[in-house]
Amino acid sequence: EGKEGMKIRKAQLDDLKDILDLLEQAKQSLANNGVDQWQNGYPNAEVISVDIKKGQSFVMEDDQSIIGTAAIVLEDDPNYNRIWSGEWRTDGPYGVIHRIAISPKRKGQRLAGQFFSYAVDLCHAVGFSSLRIDTHKDNISMQRAIQHFGFIYCGVVQMSDGSFRNAYEYIGEDQKDGF
Repeated sequence: EGKEGMKIRKAQLDDLKDILDLLEQAKQSLANNGVDQWQNGYPNAEVISVDIKKGQSFVMEDDQSIIGTAAIVLEDDPNYNRIWSGEWRTDGPYGVIHRIAISPKRKGQRLAGQFFSYAVDLCHAVGFSSLRIDTHKDNISMQRAIQHFGFIYCGVVQMSDGSFRNAYEYIGEDQKDGF
């Protein structure tokens, strides 16, 4: 639970259309800002359906309308096995946030940060020591949200499609050995 009337919950298959609508708006916003991220058909219904079935898709609701979505994955990401121009801050088990999108009408309200907090809580619950995220080098608004929350830039990772992303890790307030 966040602000009044706001909550984050696991997505259900009947949320798929709303999630895809949000992602479509995010893709358009990225394109309008000249960011070449999510411009090749990804993420799509198939990817989100798998996230939902695996229990890794989450939605943020405000009075029953979905205003945000994210995948929170509590397992190693093979794309994170190699990192260039830096290193991860921890080598223990970590959670990952992917495919995060907030309604354009709600941008600037620090809602991404609420997803980050929720993901940190999920990591704590399973004993993980850190949370990782990546974003496109030109996605300045997401970089701002990531860094404002306290993620630290670690280097560059390569996605399965060959593209590169800036990679960040959050290990908690003291930033020493995990939350």
